[in-house]
Amino acid sequence: MPTSTQLVRGPGRSQGAESSYTFSPDEPSDHAIGRSRGGLTTKIHALTDQRCSPLTVQLTAGQAGDNPMLWPLLEEHQGAIRDRFRLLGDKAYSHNSTRERLRKMKISHTIPEKSDQISWRKAKGSAGGRPPAFDPELYSNRNTVERGFNRLKQWRGIATRYDKYAWPTSAASPLPRSSSTTASAINRHALGEDELFALVIADPPWVRREETGRFPEDPLLAIDGGDDGLDGARACLDVIEGHLLPGGAAVLQLGSEAQVEALRDDPCMRDKRLTLSEVRRHERGMLVLVTAVPGADG
Repeated sequence: MPTSTQLVRGPGRSQGAESSYTFSPDEPSDHAIGRSRGGLTTKIHALTDQRCSPLTVQLTAGQAGDNPMLWPLLEEHQGAIRDRFRLLGDKAYSHNSTRERLRKMKISHTIPEKSDQISWRKAKGSAGGRPPAFDPELYSNRNTVERGFNRLKQWRGIATRYDKYAWPTSAASPLPRSSSTTASAINRHALGEDELFALVIADPPWVRREETGRFPEDPLLAIDGGDDGLDGARACLDVIEGHLLPGGAAVLQLGSEAQVEALRDDPCMRDKRLTLSEVRRHERGMLVLVTAVPGADG
């Protein structure tokens, strides 16, 4: 479970911030824009998995420290998943208090020591205690977090940070294990409750997670549809249900007839708020026409 943070520079002067660069009283906290020596910046804090996919993402102003944000990331991750994991962190997380807290949280970790910590421990002799366990081969897997950030930077809005609010950056940092979380965030911030559409076209990722290896040339975030390939489709239905005009239509692409049948069992289908009106097979999968039932409670 590698962890890291990355700075994303915002528009503005690139050098020479004034002495009060760490404080901007007129900048709302929900913008996640801060001031550091390079100007306006946002910092992305993330946990990634071994496939370079971000699992937990939080945003802060650019001057925020890395270590204090480790705990909100871990608490959010532990609240969403019960599986045990090992944290791979760089030297920014090597303080003794950090290691002690991780042990109390029963989180296995592999973190290298800083050179000054090594010197201090050796200078104290036997009173300095034993060095923390460290496996260089295991730690080499931490490269996945850097590769994960490189993928995120392919999103122009993240690379430039021209978006004023924090939610576009957060929405651009998707959580593959819970696509509905990202879709709900987009729905909540980007669409007003009274915004309705007559037509919605959606192409969610529909490849089952265990089959993503069949497509090595495709970015994982673009094809991973979860365990059954329907995480993205269900997230789309959540948004469609709240923003499709009565009698309006939505077109979704799925991968198989089995996925189409599974989608018929979605709560919004069972409750007759949406109906699956037509299915067409084509060379790359299935096209599904979903319509909003007039008079149904949305």
